[in-house]
Amino acid sequence: MNGFFRKAAISFILLSVFCNAEAETLKKVNFYGVISPDADSNTINITEDLYYRQLEELSFTVFDKRSPSFTQNYIDSGTPDFSDADADALIFYVYIQKAPNKTGEWNSSINVKTSALGETFTYSKEYDSYYKILMEAKISVNAVFSNLIKTEQNTAAGKTETKQVPTKDISTETIAGTWNGEQYVDKIVILRGGRGFIIFNNGASMNINVFVSIGGNDSTSVKVIQSGRPNASFFPELSRKTALEVAKDAKPVEWNFVLTASGSLKGTKTTLLQSSPDAPAAEGTIPAEWTRRNP
Repeated sequence: MNGFFRKAAISFILLSVFCNAEAETLKKVNFYGVISPDADSNTINITEDLYYRQLEELSFTVFDKRSPSFTQNYIDSGTPDFSDADADALIFYVYIQKAPNKTGEWNSSINVKTSALGETFTYSKEYDSYYKILMEAKISVNAVFSNLIKTEQNTAAGKTETKQVPTKDISTETIAGTWNGEQYVDKIVILRGGRGFIIFNNGASMNINVFVSIGGNDSTSVKVIQSGRPNASFFPELSRKTALEVAKDAKPVEWNFVLTASGSLKGTKTTLLQSSPDAPAAEGTIPAEWTRRNP
């Protein structure tokens, strides 16, 4: 299918779904642009213009909500402030940052938030260069709206029974909150912007980056990676002497999860381990599970 017919087909689908009165808000978009602590301003401007054009090509009425204060507040707090958003419109924003501990790779998350459906739809992917984010802009925008369209179609058909948010529709916003998990951890806090921190029982605090990724078969995984400076206290599984010796050269601790039907994050933790207090430390993988705390 060539570019013209592809665009026409997508526009037809969107307009067909959004033609009823209840979906009127889905014809309008609050555009908050691209938030990135790593890309330079010229690159961000190019990227924003590209996404803006994609939305216009999909026949949306776009309200430009970009501002330096919004961007800086998001980067500083990890939480977006949409208090000036038009209430009858979707919210669209993109978060892009360098992939932790990798050279030249980038993580991008396109987010569409709707108060009408009460959900945030996210399309996240890791790219081996920033250039590929630009090259796949149309594909990624279509992907995130595809999930929204499917949900709107189900709602219009009366299929609104109470259920878990489908795994493929989770985002850093839907898993934001405070979690319990692991023997040596007091609490885990995940922020809506894809960052957070872990407080250990020993008092140490580890900053983390959180990524939601959608695979080719619509499967979704949640990756959590240590950020910031290393600390011996991040390795409570080791003897204190060994932790002090190896922490400065250790790779970041990493968790790889899936969201279970019960709402927990279940998977593995990759860190330094010892078979005995006197054995050398080596990288290994152990089971891990986080459960959300009650409000």
